[in-house]
Amino acid sequence: KVADEGYTNMLERFARECPNSQFIREFTKNCIQAILRYREVTKNPSYKGIINIDINWEFYEMTDIKKISFVDNGIGMSGEEMLNYVKDLASSSSVSTDFENYGFGAKVSAVTKNKMGIVYDSWKDGQGHRVIFKYNDSEKAYGIEQQEHGDDFVYFVPISNEFKPKIIKDNGTRVTLLGNKDSDDTYSNDYHNVKATTESWVLHYLNKRFTSFPENIDVSARIGHYRDLSDTRHNYLANAEGLDETLKKHVLKTGIVKLKDVNITWSILKEKRESHGREFVAGHTAVIHEGEVFDVSVGVGHKARDFGIIIGYKNIVFHIDAYSKKYVQNSTRDRVILQGEEQLPWDDWQNEFKSKMPKELNDYISEQLSKLQNEDNTKKIRDKLKDLTKYFTISKYKKSPKGKFLVNEEDLIET
Repeated sequence: KVADEGYTNMLERFARECPNSQFIREFTKNCIQAILRYREVTKNPSYKGIINIDINWEFYEMTDIKKISFVDNGIGMSGEEMLNYVKDLASSSSVSTDFENYGFGAKVSAVTKNKMGIVYDSWKDGQGHRVIFKYNDSEKAYGIEQQEHGDDFVYFVPISNEFKPKIIKDNGTRVTLLGNKDSDDTYSNDYHNVKATTESWVLHYLNKRFTSFPENIDVSARIGHYRDLSDTRHNYLANAEGLDETLKKHVLKTGIVKLKDVNITWSILKEKRESHGREFVAGHTAVIHEGEVFDVSVGVGHKARDFGIIIGYKNIVFHIDAYSKKYVQNSTRDRVILQGEEQLPWDDWQNEFKSKMPKELNDYISEQLSKLQNEDNTKKIRDKLKDLTKYFTISKYKKSPKGKFLVNEEDLIET
C-alpha cells in the first residue's frame, strides 16, 4: 500500500519545514497521549505511565546497529487499529481510532530520514502486532510494507512477546526509526544534523522543549548511547524533568505579570549554574503553549532587552504563557501563531510589560549598573598605574611556596 504521488510530495514538503529534532517532540507526545487515553478508557487516572526513549536492544542484538525507539505503556493498538493509523500516513482519508489525533507532525517529522522504515510494534490486551511504514523506491512513494506470514503476504503480522520491551505488560507501543541506510545510528545527533552534546542530546531536548510532563508519567532518555552497555556509569536511562524543574534549581527571584492576553513569568537566575549538557540553564525568552516551549531567544538575540532589561539579561528568563485560545500551534508544531496575524504581538507585550515592570527587576538592573560602574573604575585605576610604572624602580618578584609576601595575582601590575 503506497501513497499517491501528490500525497508523497506533500509529506516531503511538510517534512522540510520541520526542525531536525522535531521528531523527538512528536513521538514523545504520541506516547503521552497513549497513556492518557489508557487512563481514560480504564477509568484509572492514577495509572503509572512510563516512556523510554532508548535503543531498540532486540534489533541491536541481531544487527549490532543502534536504532532509536520510543516506548510507552499506554493503550496500545490491535493489528487492525495499527494498520488504520499507519495507513493514514499514506492516504488522506480520515481514520476513526483511538489514535486519529496523534498529530500530523509525527507523520512528517520522521519519514524522510527513515526511508528504510518506521517500525510500529504494539500490544493490546496481551496481543502484539507489527506494521512497517517505509519508502518504496520502485513506486517513489511511502507506504506500508507487506510482510510474510505463513503462505501469505500481509500488512500487519503478529509478533512474539520475546520482542516486547520490559515496561510493556499487556498494553503499549514501541516505534523504531531505521534511518535511510542499514548502517545508520538513528540515536546519534550527527545523523539528524542536530548540533548538540552527543552524550545527552535527547535528554537536553526534552528538558528544553517541555515545561513539565503530566503527573505520574515518567519520561526517560538514554545517556551515552554510543558507549558500551556494561558502562552503567556513563550509559544509562536518565529521567527528564522539563524546563520548570530545571529553573527551580537556579532561581533567585521570580514572579508573574499579567498582561492583556498573556501571562509573563519572569525569573532572575543565580550567576553561577551548571547543567552538564542535560538541562537548559541559559537566560532566555520563550513562548509557552500547552506545556511546550517555543520561540526561544538567547544570547545576543535575547528578547529580554526589548522588555526593558538593559543589562544583565544573561541571568533573566521570560516565559510568555500564551493561554488565550486565539494562540495556536502551527501544523508542524514548531511555532505558536496568533490566528489571523502574520506574527506574534511582541511589541504590544514588551510595551505593556515595561509599563508594569516589577520592582525586583528594577532593583536588579540598578545592581547590575552599579557593578558595571565599579568594574569600570577599577579598570581605569589599574590602567593608570600601568602608565605610572615607568617613573618608578619596581622590585622583581617570583612565585614561591616559601615566599615572604602574600599577594592577589589580579592586583599585580605587568611591566
